Amino acid sequence: MNLHSLRTQTTDPRERGTALGTRFGDQVSRIAELYLEHFATLAIPEAQVRAIATRSHEALRAWAPALAEESDACADASGVARWQVAAVGARTEILAACPAPGKGECSTAVFAPPGMPPQTMQTWDWHDSLVPDALLHELTPRAGRTVKLFTEFGVPGKIGVNSAGLGVHFNILFHATDATDATYATGTTNTTDATDTRHAADATARTLSLF
Repeated sequence: MNLHSLRTQTTDPRERGTALGTRFGDQVSRIAELYLEHFATLAIPEAQVRAIATRSHEALRAWAPALAEESDACADASGVARWQVAAVGARTEILAACPAPGKGECSTAVFAPPGMPPQTMQTWDWHDSLVPDALLHELTPRAGRTVKLFTEFGVPGKIGVNSAGLGVHFNILFHATDATDATYATGTTNTTDATDTRHAADATARTLSLF
């Protein structure tokens, strides 16, 4: 995996998405192509992939419009169809439609001794062939807030920590409403963008209709 890095300071999601797509257009295009090939290999029809990606993106626009704007701007600047970039962001929901679901993905460990800051660690168990490139992104989603995250190209964010000290990991836990709503990956991103504490993060996550 080639690990790239980017620091953006704009609080405008379209400007941030345009910066991503302009600088990393080849990577965004390639990752989208690889995922569409992967979905086809898993016998998920393209029409179904597009329908899930579109529905998920519409739900995202209603729940966290800034993230939807960033995704669309990234797609436009990359020259990739918006729904194809959205499909990368919604890959968890699309994979839930697979006729033979896989075994899952990552593992997270948390060490939280009394009176000491917690320490966390995550494996990222995924198909390396699907992610020849990935991104470390430091961004400013709003004034006074900085987020540092790791993600795939085409996904606003996955694993990260914000300047308030709130961090999130990303694990697949299958649910009966998979493939119906705003994506899990964008859920974690909106959490680090918008909240400062664990209780606030819980409240934000529960506004997703999958809860």
